Amino acid sequence: VFQGADFIVTHRHPEQVVASVCALFCGTLGLYNDGDFSGFVGPAMMMSFGETIRQHLLWRDSYPCDKVLDLAFDDVVTREFDALAKVYAFLGLRLTQRSRQHVRDWLHMDASRRVPSRQFELATFGLDAQQVNERFAPYIERYANYL
Repeated sequence: VFQGADFIVTHRHPEQVVASVCALFCGTLGLYNDGDFSGFVGPAMMMSFGETIRQHLLWRDSYPCDKVLDLAFDDVVTREFDALAKVYAFLGLRLTQRSRQHVRDWLHMDASRRVPSRQFELATFGLDAQQVNERFAPYIERYANYL
C-alpha cells in the first residue's frame, strides 16, 4: 500500500519497552477487573513483542535501507533538535529558524514531559533481563548503537 514510503523508526532497549508495556497492559486490564494479571502479562508480551520484532527484522532485510531512518528514542526526547535535523535531512526538507521556533514553543508548552517517567521492573511481571535479552538478541545486536 505504501510502496516506496520513507519510514522513521525509533529504538529503545527491549528491557525498558517490555516492562513499560506490561505495566500499561495491566493498567488497562485493571479498568475492567480487580484481578492481578502481572504473572500472565509478562509471558504474553514476550511472545507478542518477540514476534513483532521478528517480523520487523524480516521487513528491514527486505526494505531499501535508504528509505528508513533509525533514531534512538532517547535522542528524540532529550536531544530534540539533533533528532529533528536528522529527520528533516532524511526527508530532504530544510529546517528553518521558524520551524525551530515552533518546536521550541511546543517544548516550552509541554515542559511537563520532562518529569521523570515511572520506571517499571521486569520482575513484577515474572520476567528478568536475561530472558528479555535472549528473546530480543537479534534486535539488540542489530540496533545496539541506538539503544
